[in-house]
Amino acid sequence: MLWHAMDDGTLTKVDAFYDANKAVKDKYPKGN
Repeated sequence: MLWHAMDDGTLTKVDAFYDANKAVKDKYPKGN
């Protein structure tokens, strides 16, 4: 939920945290 809040702009993005999690989410999308 924290990542989603940063992704939709509700919380300020913490670049290192956001970018690392985004990379994992892109590499391993839900449903695969």
